[in-house]
Amino acid sequence: MPAKQAALQAANEKVQTTQSKLNDCKTALAAAQKEAANTQSNLDKVKADASGAQQKLQTAQKAYDEAKKKQEKMTASVASLTKKLAYEKKQLAHAKAVLALAQSKKATTKKKSTKKSTKKATTKKTTKKATKKKVAKKVKKAKKVVVASSKFTSLKGSKKAFVGKWKKAKSVSGYQVRYSTASSMKKAKTKSTKATKLKVSGLKSKKKYYVQLRSYRKLSGKTYYSAWTKAKTVKNR
Repeated sequence: MPAKQAALQAANEKVQTTQSKLNDCKTALAAAQKEAANTQSNLDKVKADASGAQQKLQTAQKAYDEAKKKQEKMTASVASLTKKLAYEKKQLAHAKAVLALAQSKKATTKKKSTKKSTKKATTKKTTKKATKKKVAKKVKKAKKVVVASSKFTSLKGSKKAFVGKWKKAKSVSGYQVRYSTASSMKKAKTKSTKATKLKVSGLKSKKKYYVQLRSYRKLSGKTYYSAWTKAKTVKNR
């Protein structure tokens, strides 16, 4: 009997030890499963980040391709303009040569005419007096009307517009403002006003404009202008 009890006790202890190891294994398994779940979550996050990075890379590549196309177009445009400029220079040189030749012929004709008029001077005193009167009338008629000029005191850009202000000029009928996106004032548009302030709207957003101002005066049915001011720049929103 004592031997059987000892064997039974040993068997119970072995069962308890095995049960304890089984519990430890269950705990370890649960921890491993939790760790595996965390790892899977991190893996999913990394995959999502990689997918986002791939999309950004594709967007950047598309933007680069578009920029490259624009650059190629601009390069071709610059080459075309350079060629056109060279052609215009040749035309200008030709026009100057033609003008010089015409002036030379005119000077020669004028000398001949002067010699002929000198010979006939004694017989045309009356004609001279009449000519002097005509010249005096032309000089009087061509008397230059001076128009007072003004200049901008402020020039500010706003949303698709700009506002210009200037000082009042004496004895003028009004003012004109012209503006263009080109410094040469090519294709410039002109606005007239009698006030000393003008708002120009309907412009392209985020563009730099070159702006000039001049005064005008109406006299005897005619309009006289001052010179344009030096162009000032303004950028709208």
